[in-house]
Amino acid sequence: MKLLTVTKDGGDESTVWAYWLVELKRWFSIALLCFENGSRDAFHTHAFRCVSFVLWGKLPEQHRDGRVIEYTPGVCPVFTRRETFHKVVSLAIAAWYNSAVSPAYKAWNTAVNLKDIRSLVNLQNFTPTDAAPASPSTDMTYQNRALQCQLKQANAHFLINGEGTVDCSPLQYRQSFNDCMTSIPSGASGANQNAGWGTSAAPGAVRLAMQRSTTNAEKLYAVASTAAPNAGNVGVDTRGGNTNPDTLVVIGSITSDDVQAARELP
Repeated sequence: MKLLTVTKDGGDESTVWAYWLVELKRWFSIALLCFENGSRDAFHTHAFRCVSFVLWGKLPEQHRDGRVIEYTPGVCPVFTRRETFHKVVSLAIAAWYNSAVSPAYKAWNTAVNLKDIRSLVNLQNFTPTDAAPASPSTDMTYQNRALQCQLKQANAHFLINGEGTVDCSPLQYRQSFNDCMTSIPSGASGANQNAGWGTSAAPGAVRLAMQRSTTNAEKLYAVASTAAPNAGNVGVDTRGGNTNPDTLVVIGSITSDDVQAARELP
């Protein structure tokens, strides 16, 4: 018999803590169970039938046939038979790995909407601000600058036209944006302007749109990008900042099964 005691429920390796109000094994027991991260990840049965109520959080129950039932706080009880072969899934650990790194850790986005990039390009800076010389004129300065602006604009249109998403992790792709969106001789007296790429030290809106924050799982496997300031990676800067984003290797979420498989590795 137990009265007002605290023990582990399920053996020494369990991280389920039982706060026993009363335990009379031949008759009944009443306890409050606290499931910590990764608790009861092994399939198991019970020595007796039980009726449970979820008081706080979530209780995801996985059965041997693969079914997962998630219980939440409420007045409806959870009935568990002695022969029920189940386990509590490690949602808390998986949820942490799937949450965003804090502070933010940046990587090149592998699926950026082209329309988002297109909306951030400053097309006005492809048009010379100087007035065209009166005709006829033998001074080709304006025409040469205008031709260079036109060539850069044509390359920019090639990169941003279309629909769908684009992978911004290849270095050559980002280098192309730098080539056509910087050093545009469209300012007064041919001063260079920028169409949204920015500089190596100060990323512009276009370059920032090519990055995204990573999850804890993604950061774990991310690798340093090739140092190339003109492509958005200043190698001497801190990894994961917006001047030196990483390259993703693992992309997306992990599952509770992934967590359990990792815990069972030798």
